[in-house]
Amino acid sequence: MDESYIRVGGTWRYLWRAVDANGQMVDFRLTARRDARAAKAFLNKAIERVRLHRPVTICTDKAQAYRRVIRRDQSSI
Repeated sequence: MDESYIRVGGTWRYLWRAVDANGQMVDFRLTARRDARAAKAFLNKAIERVRLHRPVTICTDKAQAYRRVIRRDQSSI
C-alpha cells in the first residue's frame, strides 16, 4: 500500500494504491485527506476486493494513519 499526492482536474488529491505479491494492482482510491479515516476506508475496500484471502503482511510507508488503522483492526485482518 502507498499513496501519492497528485493533481486531478486542478485539485490536489491523494491516490491510494494497493498491489498484491505479484505486483498487480488490487485497488485504488482518491481522497482529499491522508488520515486514519481515509486509510481505514481504503484498507477495507482493498481487502474486500480480494475476498478469497486476507493479507498475510501489509507493507506501507509507515505513515501514522496506517499504523493506527492496522493496529486497531489487526485481529480482523
